[in-house]
Amino acid sequence: AITGTLEARASWDSHSNNNGQQNQGFDNTFQGLHEIVTHLSNRPATSGSGTLLDQTTVVVMSEMGRTPKLNGSNGKDHWPITSVLMVGGGVSGNKVIGSTDDFQNSELVDFQTGQVSGSGLEISSANIGSTLLSMAGLNPNDFLPSTVPAFTAFRSGA
Repeated sequence: AITGTLEARASWDSHSNNNGQQNQGFDNTFQGLHEIVTHLSNRPATSGSGTLLDQTTVVVMSEMGRTPKLNGSNGKDHWPITSVLMVGGGVSGNKVIGSTDDFQNSELVDFQTGQVSGSGLEISSANIGSTLLSMAGLNPNDFLPSTVPAFTAFRSGA
């Protein structure tokens, strides 16, 4: 396994001047992500057919998000709702999974279908970790409590 970190050369801690800081961060991050995906998709797989991207899962996420509205300094403060972007092997693309309500709080999601469901669960970083471990062929219960289910709605073949 190869792990890499894409360092966006901008401040994401935008308690003031949110739009200027975030726009630069997004530009840098998506340019770097484009380069990574292009590089992987232009390299042959290490075994079998396909590309290296088919054998790699690229994950972009943060431990938190930003408030939906600007504060008095035109910034955004910490918010418990965030996003995760996944591309590559094992990921069935072109999906948006999850939702927020009118107050920008997360809604419960069925982990098998990805649909909003009153009987679903809230997606957490632990669930994403459990999912990535299972995608790598590892038993998530060796690393996380058995009460942390894997999220399978975005997986190819799921």
